[in-house]
Amino acid sequence: MVVEWTVAAGDTVKQGQVILEIVIVKTTMEVPAPSTGVLREI
Repeated sequence: MVVEWTVAAGDTVKQGQVILEIVIVKTTMEVPAPSTGVLREI
């Protein structure tokens, strides 16, 4: 469920910028890589 949008329609956003906050209960989500590269640590 979306809790809050931190930007509005028409706003300019940058890669990695938080655009919304969500609440997830007992749900699994896949998170894609934001860019191509090498995962250096977890």
